[in-house]
Amino acid sequence: MGLPDPGAATVSVEQALAGTDRLHLRGPAGSGKSTLVRWPALNAARGTLSPELGDWNRCVPF
Repeated sequence: MGLPDPGAATVSVEQALAGTDRLHLRGPAGSGKSTLVRWPALNAARGTLSPELGDWNRCVPF
C-alpha cells in the first residue's frame, strides 16, 4: 500500500486524456484526483489546452 506499481508508466495529463472520452481515476485521499480533474476544466475554460487536447478548448466545463 502506498508504493507505486512497478509496471505503471508515468505519462503527462495530455497523453493520458488524448484520444479517449473516458478515464477512471483511482487513488487514495490526497493523491491529486480532484486537482487532476480541475486542471483540464480550468484550461478548457481558458482555451489554453495543448494541441493534443485542442478539441477540448471548445468545451464548457461544468
